[in-house]
Amino acid sequence: MTQKTLHKNSSFSLRFLANFIDFILILSTIVVQYKILNNFLPLQKSSYQSITVWYAILFLIVVDLFVYTVIIPFFCNFRTIGLLIMRLQLLQQAPKHPIKFIFQLNTTSFGFVCLIVFILSTTIMPWQIPYLQNYVEAKKQVPINVNIISRIISTLSAFWAVMNLVNYSFILARKDKRGIYEKIFAYRVVYLKHYSTSDKNDKIKLLPYPTPKIEIIFAKENNVE
Repeated sequence: MTQKTLHKNSSFSLRFLANFIDFILILSTIVVQYKILNNFLPLQKSSYQSITVWYAILFLIVVDLFVYTVIIPFFCNFRTIGLLIMRLQLLQQAPKHPIKFIFQLNTTSFGFVCLIVFILSTTIMPWQIPYLQNYVEAKKQVPINVNIISRIISTLSAFWAVMNLVNYSFILARKDKRGIYEKIFAYRVVYLKHYSTSDKNDKIKLLPYPTPKIEIIFAKENNVE
């Protein structure tokens, strides 16, 4: 008779480290690509080059995140590089199509970034892109739509940060170490190590404990004839 395979939910620290590794790898890739583009097409030379670098960076951000959060997990059983390094895996509570499950998982990461990129690419006109170089120094001189978009993106980013903070708080506080994203999308982040029912039973220890002394009074019954 085959024993049922069990999995233990991951701790907060390992899950946070896995997410931090993913964030650093993605950010490093984007920064390196920006540096390369900036060296080949310096922003100071012409407005045309500013526009080229702007749209190239937006495109590469989407491509990088798509590869990292969709392509790699598709071939690695829903695991990112951070999860692979930390030896963690994702388990679905109810089987779903892999593509559907991956896109659900990345609603708050890849989906959020795609929303930001869409807003930036559709609301800022090409001739307004050079204003972004000195936006911090000259807010009064930039077009009004750029100021509005910056406020919208700041609000969305703050909301995203709060949601992730709440998710981490749930993981840290709850006994089962499950965040709100896991509850919504019905999955678990578990250790790669498997356990069997016998392993679980071996970990159960029965410990003796003292019981309070109870006075027992025997009452003699009188037989009534």
